[in-house]
Amino acid sequence: MGDILKYRFPNNEKQQKQGEFVVLESLARFDGFVVKAFVGDKYFGFQESEVSVNFHPSTNKEPVCYSKTQYLELANAFLEEFKNEHASKAILSRIKKVEFTANPENYFDALCDNYPTAFVYLISSKEFGTWIGATPEVLVSMENGFGKTMALAGTRPTNDNIEWTQKERDEQQCVTDYIGTKLNELNLGVINFDGPKTVTSGPVQHLRTDFDFELNREKQVELIEALHPTPAVCGVPLNESFEMISEIEVHNRALYTGLIGYVGSKTNLYVNLRCSQIIDSECYLYVGGGLTIDSNPEDEWIETENKAKTLLNVMENL
Repeated sequence: MGDILKYRFPNNEKQQKQGEFVVLESLARFDGFVVKAFVGDKYFGFQESEVSVNFHPSTNKEPVCYSKTQYLELANAFLEEFKNEHASKAILSRIKKVEFTANPENYFDALCDNYPTAFVYLISSKEFGTWIGATPEVLVSMENGFGKTMALAGTRPTNDNIEWTQKERDEQQCVTDYIGTKLNELNLGVINFDGPKTVTSGPVQHLRTDFDFELNREKQVELIEALHPTPAVCGVPLNESFEMISEIEVHNRALYTGLIGYVGSKTNLYVNLRCSQIIDSECYLYVGGGLTIDSNPEDEWIETENKAKTLLNVMENL
């Protein structure tokens, strides 16, 4: 049996492919749909073929979900590490479990209808199970010799009329500086940037800075590897924050905060945010937020609850 692949790029038509996901030997020579987990260097590429498609059960154990009390304990453990100057920012994620009895394809269609400017997908494979999401964050896009990326950080509810806090602006600037440095290191020529500006993603808003630059196929894989993981999904400094996540987070992020999308002569590759994993009659929503020494764990919990609404609000109306 083949795998399931349905996707919709922002403001485009829905696509559905027949075939299966396979482990790629090289991203540089591949032209097509790819998926990569947060940890590891393995890329799964979709190879089209005439096969019947099927939903696949998860190959992993049931994901670990934190209670609010457990999450606050982990957040405080992050704050203690900041005091030891192991990192200045790190992303703490969690998984929210909800009942799911709907048809996943109806869920995909509803996400497309509700979030026309997001990248929406439904994938299912024996390699990683069934996932569905609607992400706003471009890692790399490329067409006709020009590339784009973005720094997306800082979160507040869409109906919140107060100004962005200094913490949120600092968080966004941190990601912007990191991406700017990586682009300069690759000698991509003139780099233009625009932002930060406020953008809406369903029930939440973010601060975003856009980058434009020259980019060819040869440099593309270098750029992808240089940018992922970004501080927006890992932290600063990168190695120290990654170690904190590895030591303190109990769950496996799997495809969450990994990469997903299309690569080739024309590329649209996204960071896999606002995503969920479907296992039997349960849906596991993956959400996270950036912590610094000034973070309030209670506020960070509320932020993850607000981010979960991106998918949860749609699911509840199926």
